[in-house]
Amino acid sequence: MKNYFIYPAILAMITLTAQPSCGEVVDRIEVVINNEVITEAEINRMVAPVYEQYRTMYQGDQLIKKLEEARQKIVAQIIEDKLILSEAKKLNIEVDEKDVSDRIDNTIKRFGSRQSFEKGL
Repeated sequence: MKNYFIYPAILAMITLTAQPSCGEVVDRIEVVINNEVITEAEINRMVAPVYEQYRTMYQGDQLIKKLEEARQKIVAQIIEDKLILSEAKKLNIEVDEKDVSDRIDNTIKRFGSRQSFEKGL
C-alpha cells in the first residue's frame, strides 16, 4: 500500500515555507533624457534641503504648493544639467581640474573670502 497522504503534506510544507518571488522596487525612474535616467532617489536627494527649509517657513496647503513648485524646479534643473552634459560629451568638451579650480578661486574673490563664499552656497 502506498502512502498517498505524503505528497499533499510535502506540497503544503513547500508552499508554506517558500518565500514570495515578487521583486522589490529599489528606485523608480522618473525621467529619461537622451538615454540618461533620472531616478526618484536622485530627485529626492536634491530636494531634501529645500523641503527642510520650507517646513520651517510654510504650513498646510501653502507648504504642499511650495514643495511641489520646488520639486518641479529641481527636476527641470536636473534635466537641463543632463542635456548640457550630454551635449558636452557629444562635442568632446573636456575641462581640466585647473580650469575648475581657477573658476572657483575667482568666484571666491568676488565674495571677498572663502567663508562668505561658503555661506553664499
